[in-house]
Amino acid sequence: MELREKTSPQGAYCQDFATFKQLYRFVERGLMRLPISAYTVLLTLVDDRKQFVTLQDREYLMEKLGGTICASLRSGDVYTRYSSCQYLVMVSDVDNQNAELIANRISETFYAETAAIKDKLLLHHCYPLKPVKIYVYLALT
Repeated sequence: MELREKTSPQGAYCQDFATFKQLYRFVERGLMRLPISAYTVLLTLVDDRKQFVTLQDREYLMEKLGGTICASLRSGDVYTRYSSCQYLVMVSDVDNQNAELIANRISETFYAETAAIKDKLLLHHCYPLKPVKIYVYLALT
């Protein structure tokens, strides 16, 4: 009972980067045995020149983007703030097309919520997770 959540989860699971990395490695290991798929999506907030947004808008926009990600994903998905202008998302049981749809849904919602601020773009890249490769080293004698 100590391990279980006390309340019903709402939205995606936000974690610090170190914890996200551990969850990523856990999923990689699971892919060795289970017939599932998982993707990471890197979301980068830039201006129309593909430079990071100004400092005056950055914190507000990143807070909005974090809220959009949380509300747009399932409670079993996880995300983290990766840098001052990036979030990293991990979704499971999706293919490349669905990962793209998820990224586009986040973008559309984010644009609608921040329509008053001009000169912002949200770039995304989807990467499939691969099972961990086990390397066997033979000792030569």
